[in-house]
Order: sequence, then structure tokens, then C-alpha cells
Amino acid sequence: MIKKLKWDSNFFGFNVALINIANSVSPESFSSILKRFWQSEHDCAYLSVPVLRKDLLKLCTKNNLYLADIRVLLEKQIMTGKHRLGKALDSRHHTFGSAGNSSAIGSTGGGGIIVRQIKKKDKEDLLKLAGQISKKSRFYKDKKFRKFADKLFGEWIVKSVYKKNNPVNFFAYTKDELAGMITVKLTDNIPFIDLFGVLEKYRRYGFGKKLLDSVFYWAEQNNYAGLKVNTQKTNKVAMIVYQKSGFKILNTTNIYHLWKKDD
Repeated sequence: MIKKLKWDSNFFGFNVALINIANSVSPESFSSILKRFWQSEHDCAYLSVPVLRKDLLKLCTKNNLYLADIRVLLEKQIMTGKHRLGKALDSRHHTFGSAGNSSAIGSTGGGGIIVRQIKKKDKEDLLKLAGQISKKSRFYKDKKFRKFADKLFGEWIVKSVYKKNNPVNFFAYTKDELAGMITVKLTDNIPFIDLFGVLEKYRRYGFGKKLLDSVFYWAEQNNYAGLKVNTQKTNKVAMIVYQKSGFKILNTTNIYHLWKKDD
């Protein structure tokens, strides 16, 4: 199925589509779907193919499809009740609300790091962080999308934080300066880490761990059994951070950008 993506098309200024394929699609049907795209009015399409489908991956290579990303889905099991995490984070310093309350922000001191609610004056630093996060994205890797990457992630962060698109956002500060952030969205009542980043000058000082611990504590307090996140296989730092924090790989997917017109 080929579906036009209205938001993406309006944002980028050309027709963008999403190609959905069934897990059981045959190579013949897959080739037919590609042919329909080449004959369509769309300029670009996103296509996801599980790495286990070696037959389809061969067809992607044969058709010279642009591999924009290798997406890895990871999951961490969250234990409820009393356990190590609950003891490590003093509940007196957390004020978590329900999953539907975007003001459910925790505050925790320790090591010069404070996790609390965002301030209006920090929008410029948020946009700077968005730019750094975008550099690891498939939109930055793809030269035809690269000029849009900073603005795309800037809008993503603004919607997540100021327009309350996500139920939970956490922000790490040191000496009243924003150092990093993490946002969580709910998909079919399963919490997903949506955006996660620490400003470059504050990396390797424990800000990422503090933000993750805050999300783990929030998930525990709201009785979620697990937490998921998508990241890039090529983002070695993110993969190490997540796996050290107890995330396990569920599956891996190749994401292709199909372009009909060359520069």
C-alpha cells in the first residue's frame, strides 16, 4: 500500500509517501509495489523492510534503493513494586502525575544534576539540542533531506515540549543551564522514548543516565511493564547507553528512501 504523507509533503515541499508492506509479502508482490511507486505522482517514499527478509533486501539492492537507516527496536522490562530503582531514587524528590499529564515532571538532585520542568528561556538551547540530535538521523544522512533536518527536529521538539504532544518530558539542568532532555510518547498504551539527547559539552557526565533513570522511575510508578525505543544501528553511543541500561534488541529494520528524480 502506498499512502501519501500530507504533513511530510507540506513540510518538505514535494510529494512524500509511505509504502506499507505486509510481513508475508512475496518478492513478486514487492516488485509490483515498487513498480506502482515508480509510476505514481510521488517524488519520494519511505520503505521499511525487516532485515530477516533477505529476499526483499536483495531486491532493494538490485533496484539501487537508498538505505537511509538501519533502525533497531529495543525494549526494557520494568519491574513494579519495590526493587533497586525504587530505592535508588528517593520518591520525596519526584512529583509524577498520570501518563496523560504532560506536566508530570520529576525533580531530583545529586551530582550537580537536576531533572525538572522546562523554562521558557531555554527554547534556544532546546533548538540547539534538536540540531545535534538531527545529525544522527536518516534525514541528515540523506543529502536530499539534509537541509531540512535541523528545522524538522526543531519542530518535533517544540511540539513535544511546548504543545504537549507527549505525555511525559524530562529536562536535565546543571547550574540552571539546560543540559539534556528526554521525551516519552504512548503508542497503544506502550511507552516509547521519543527524543533523547544531551548537549555535546555535557556528555559523559551522567546526564543521560539521570534522564533515563527518571523515565524508568516514572514507568514503574505508573505500572508500565516495559519501555521501548527506536534508535539507529550506526549510532554506537546510543546503542551502548541503552544496552547498558538493560534494553534488549527486539528487531532490526532497514529503512529506504525511494527517489524518483535525480538532482
